Amino acid sequence: MTWTVHVRDSGLLRVAEVEDFQELALSLRFNGVSEWEVKLPPDSGAAALMVRGSGVVVSKDGTVVLSGPLTRRERVWGAETFLRVAGVDDTVWLQRRLVPPVPLGPPYGAAEFDVRTGIAEVVMRAYVSDHAGPTAKAERRIPGLALGTLGNRGTSVTGRGRFQTLLELLSEVAFAGGDLGFRIVQSGTGLEFQVYAPRDQSAVAKFSEELGNLAAYSFVEEAPTVDYAIAGGDGEGVDRIFYESPNSQGILDWGRIEGFLDRRDTGDVDEMFQALAETLTEGAGKVTAAVSPVDTEAVQFLREYALGDRVTLVTEEGEVTDVVRSMSIRLTPERGQLVAPEVNPAAVVGLMIGTPIVAVPAPVPTTVGGATSPTVFVTAPPPAPTVNRRTLLRMIRQ
Repeated sequence: MTWTVHVRDSGLLRVAEVEDFQELALSLRFNGVSEWEVKLPPDSGAAALMVRGSGVVVSKDGTVVLSGPLTRRERVWGAETFLRVAGVDDTVWLQRRLVPPVPLGPPYGAAEFDVRTGIAEVVMRAYVSDHAGPTAKAERRIPGLALGTLGNRGTSVTGRGRFQTLLELLSEVAFAGGDLGFRIVQSGTGLEFQVYAPRDQSAVAKFSEELGNLAAYSFVEEAPTVDYAIAGGDGEGVDRIFYESPNSQGILDWGRIEGFLDRRDTGDVDEMFQALAETLTEGAGKVTAAVSPVDTEAVQFLREYALGDRVTLVTEEGEVTDVVRSMSIRLTPERGQLVAPEVNPAAVVGLMIGTPIVAVPAPVPTTVGGATSPTVFVTAPPPAPTVNRRTLLRMIRQ
């Protein structure tokens, strides 16, 4: 197992390998901005190259794990003298771009929203291309950014952009489209926007005391913040349309906790129920599990499992299965590799296991009041919710 750190210049060329780093720390996030930090001697040959506009490419056994620009440089002199440089991964460029309603604006008055409907990956690529990639305005294009191979991944979704960050919008679309993964990473001397479906490694990447690769774990359970959602669509006053949906199991376990979602920007039924599903899932109760895994010949980090893969944790509470949501990695010459993955499983034993999307049934219309009263769409309670709480699993390897 070989880790390498290369310095890249402002043109994305690898100009030196950091062979004498004293510590490397990575915080990887699924569908988020990852972070990196390198500690090295100030007289290192690579130190002089780590300046504004530079960055790093971190690889394991030749595979790029993370790449991204430098954002902080610290030099310390005293009892211990060292240089510490830190930065983010290239996914940060999605956070540095907004989604105006008219991609080629200003002016922005031609449309209220930048609306796209279709297969999730196709919609995501279109947003990236028009707001940061090859078809964006010249001054908004991210240098060297290309779109990865199209795989038509995900289900049909609708995106609605109006000055939120591109990262925020893509996260919503990816989640609604089946919990897809995405990132920007360096490929050759350019950057590539990639969309992927998490691998199901749950049958291979298992952690348990019996298998000898689970040192410790703990659980913390929390109540939901909302388990009955009401969404207001377009219209005003008594003419406004409302949609409602419950998380029936959450209500049974914790009682009814209501929340309101203002979506006056749309009257589309599919969009409203997409939003209700997101609200109920994000507001569902969660269990936080801290776990210390151990590498074995059978299961090893970045071989059997990695960020975005689906894994299984077997405990006395039952089995927990879902996608690795975040991961902390720390390497030092003395202690070697320390890994702390985090996953967000759908459920533990006693609850249904599935994708972390609350089932939202088709709307059942009921008319309230007289002819001038609004038509309120109330959903029938689902017979079996896909998930009633979210579980966050943190793995800490030592």
